Amino acid sequence: MRRTSRAFSAVLLLPALAFAGCAGSSTAASSTPSHLAFTSPAIAAHRLPATYTCDGRNTWPTLEWGKVPSGTGSLALFVVGITPEPATHTYKASVEWAVAGLLPTLHRLASGKLPSYAYVGTDSDNKTGYSLCPPKGVPVQYQFELYGVPSSYGVASAHFSGVQLIQALSSPTSATRANSYGAFVAKYTRG
Repeated sequence: MRRTSRAFSAVLLLPALAFAGCAGSSTAASSTPSHLAFTSPAIAAHRLPATYTCDGRNTWPTLEWGKVPSGTGSLALFVVGITPEPATHTYKASVEWAVAGLLPTLHRLASGKLPSYAYVGTDSDNKTGYSLCPPKGVPVQYQFELYGVPSSYGVASAHFSGVQLIQALSSPTSATRANSYGAFVAKYTRG
């Protein structure tokens, strides 16, 4: 099946669609997650400055968010890369960075500074750490996503899989489904 730019938009909305998709479910995880206001003062017009990639300092931009709902035990942060694959007219989605264990009282993450208690999980390539380094000339969209992790669910160790955690938090039928969610997109093309 050929995927077009509509498929690209749908991929970006998967977590939001998963959250909205089970309002009528009778499971404990059926309530729709609250919206989290999530942004970065460094991102203008959805463009990621080169300084936040391997062409610059290769560290994340300052991130800011609003109040999280009660019952939030911690926050989990992800960067999901959406890369076009022209030969097959499809897109590849990958977890590029995963952080868990952020306190719900935290409302800002300074560029390049993680709290000592935070856990960094593995990305889609089984690596840890922030590094956005797309192939040259390929326009990539990075979706920065923030999830409110319910108090009943904890990340067991610092060696968690970002892919597995994001799937658990965004699944409409999961007991570990996030109680809140926010996201924004930043585009980048290496010269």
